[in-house]
Amino acid sequence: MDPRPLALGDLFPRQRIRLDVASVDKESLFEELVDLLASTVPGHFPRSEALASLLERESMMTTGIGKGLA
Repeated sequence: MDPRPLALGDLFPRQRIRLDVASVDKESLFEELVDLLASTVPGHFPRSEALASLLERESMMTTGIGKGLA
């Protein structure tokens, strides 16, 4: 087991951070972010399943923090 604490950079490498999103609504933003994730994962990425899971989770409780942050 790695004794090093988990760093945010481990979860969110630079290629998975998007500041200039084109989306104007939540649904298209989720699609854009799932596409970004898919483009950084080697091998097969289950895009439709990931998007469906994200939308299902969002329907239970929003992931938004507020003031444009999520």
